[in-house]
Amino acid sequence: MCREAGYSRDDWSRVHANALKAKLERNMSVLQAAVLTYPKDMCDILKAMDEAMPVVKKLEHPGKHFLNDFIQSEVVNLEGVHLVNRDGVYVVERIALKELLWAKADRHSVFGLYNSKTLIFNGRSFMGKTEFCNALAREFATRKEKAAYGWGTIDKYGAVTRASQMHFLGCFVFDDFSLTTRGGTHKLSTEEVKHLLYVEQRGTVHAFYGDAIFPEHIPRVWSVNFKCAKDVTHWCSS
Repeated sequence: MCREAGYSRDDWSRVHANALKAKLERNMSVLQAAVLTYPKDMCDILKAMDEAMPVVKKLEHPGKHFLNDFIQSEVVNLEGVHLVNRDGVYVVERIALKELLWAKADRHSVFGLYNSKTLIFNGRSFMGKTEFCNALAREFATRKEKAAYGWGTIDKYGAVTRASQMHFLGCFVFDDFSLTTRGGTHKLSTEEVKHLLYVEQRGTVHAFYGDAIFPEHIPRVWSVNFKCAKDVTHWCSS
């Protein structure tokens, strides 16, 4: 209706204000009545939706399977570590990816740990992390009975939050993750990092378009690049 009346998205604030004035004067047109059914910041929401669209990856679109399209024996035995409390003492424990994914393969009581802790895949560039994380995210979204998963930066997830699309996603992937937001101008605080790491809690991080809010118990996956094979501390010091 707005387009038919000759208005563009940039005219929204003015059109909305005029509609409010017409309502007070009890002289609203059909268009003005329709305009007031939407919030004043609808223009910002529409812009956020435009930014959010590339982040939302729908399962209905073709994609790789995390087992069938990779070397299965290597995938299921990918080794990782996590911190565990044993009798009041924290120790680093080595686990295999298959233990997280299937109860029958679990030897360390870590099955389903992706529902409470973030998974971090790190390594050199061009080693297949991106494709594998995409495939794993598809698996997680399927397990969560969601139609899509997210793939992007924290700032992009801020747009997804603003567009009210976060609850449609069954996994959140952060490609080439870094400890910054707002185009690299804001370094994450310790609390913000905690919010991202603890999947069993809702996470809130400052980003463009306002806060990026990550629902609890939805898997989060970081893909992290080493600066080079001999300097694996580069990311941790960023």
